[in-house]
Amino acid sequence: MSLELDTRQRAMLQEMGIITYAIKNIAPKAINTPATGQKSSINLQNNPAQAPAPKVAVATPQSALISRPAQPTAAVLTALPEMPAGLQSMDWPALQQAATTCQSCHLCTSRKQAVLGTAASSNDNHWLVVGDPPSEADELQSLPFTGDAADLLAKMLKAIQLDMGTQVTLTNAAKCRSSGKSTGVNELAQCSHYLRRQIALTQPQMILAMGRYAAQALLQQAEPEGLAKLRGVVHRITVDGKSYPVIVTYTPQWLLKTPGDKAKAWADLQLASKL
Repeated sequence: MSLELDTRQRAMLQEMGIITYAIKNIAPKAINTPATGQKSSINLQNNPAQAPAPKVAVATPQSALISRPAQPTAAVLTALPEMPAGLQSMDWPALQQAATTCQSCHLCTSRKQAVLGTAASSNDNHWLVVGDPPSEADELQSLPFTGDAADLLAKMLKAIQLDMGTQVTLTNAAKCRSSGKSTGVNELAQCSHYLRRQIALTQPQMILAMGRYAAQALLQQAEPEGLAKLRGVVHRITVDGKSYPVIVTYTPQWLLKTPGDKAKAWADLQLASKL
């Protein structure tokens, strides 16, 4: 699964802090899932009848990758206000306005502003990158990724020949920062309305879930699952009847604190780019 790297790509990886000789032959890990343990795929419209059958990815020369559809998990959700009327027909500017005035969960009480994200300007090899809930700096700038995290993410994407400014839509699992009580399943469930509308509007070729909150929101898990179990697998979700691949990896913030995991993140990017 390794990519052929030219001189420019090697220089980009060096900027990411990855030694190319240490990761040149890294392949996503093989995960053996018994046939009886296949999981039914998530339909974000909550219509099980439309959910596609589980799919198994074709084995590559270096590893056998199993496409594991996301598993719906029962969760006891508290009663929450209705989402804004007409959200399913909103364009991006209307969605931004709805997020700005949203009162659907407790996060609205302490937010300075909602962070909807930035839409890609090009449809060429278009990706959607979903991060964890915004930080204080993200909230102040109304951007999903800021500072050193944004710089690292741009380098990671550039290393697989993606321009973050034009080819990548950026957003968060939750649109408001949590300043106190943590972002839980209820808040993620509410914001999933915005997230799936963003997916329907942009129709990305690949969705990259960066972090446990992002994975939990996209895969509709009642409890977050460790990234070690979610990485190296092609998950699939369904939005408005269309199936999308999801690859889970670490957040740029985590990689800045734990550079030893950059090689694993590079393997995740290789897997995603091959799809």
